[in-house]
Amino acid sequence: MEKTAYIILIIVTIAWIIAWIVGMFENAWLGIIGLVTIVGLGLLFIKALTDRLASKEDDILFIGKDVSIRWEAIQRALGERAIRAPFQLDLPRASVVIEQAAKMPLPTIEETHHFVPDYKRITEAETNWRAEQQQAGKVL
Repeated sequence: MEKTAYIILIIVTIAWIIAWIVGMFENAWLGIIGLVTIVGLGLLFIKALTDRLASKEDDILFIGKDVSIRWEAIQRALGERAIRAPFQLDLPRASVVIEQAAKMPLPTIEETHHFVPDYKRITEAETNWRAEQQQAGKVL
C-alpha cells in the first residue's frame, strides 16, 4: 500500500509539472490531479497510522460507522489487538463530547478577549441593513 501511494504521488507530481510547463491547464485537470493527490496522501496516512498502532502493545478500540469499510485491513495489521465496538456506539454521543470537553483546560482571559469568531454566514440583521443601504444608494 505504501509503494502504491508513493507511485501515485510521483505520477501526480510529474503530471502537474508537465502541465505547468506546457501551460495548458484546464479546470478538469486540476480537479483530477487534486483528487489523485488526496487519494495518495490518504493511502500514506493509513500506512503511517497502522505502523504507529502496530508499534503499541495495548488493545485498540475502533468506533465509528466507517470502521467497517477497512475492518479487514485493520485486523490484518493489528490482529487480536483490534477491537470493534458494538454498532450502537458508532454514532457520536453528546455525553461523551461533553465529558471530553470537560477534560480540556479553560482558556486564559487574554485568549478569551482575543477570540475572533469566523462566521460562515452574515446575520439577518446585517443582510437587511445592507439591503437598506443599497436601496438608499449608499456604496458599501
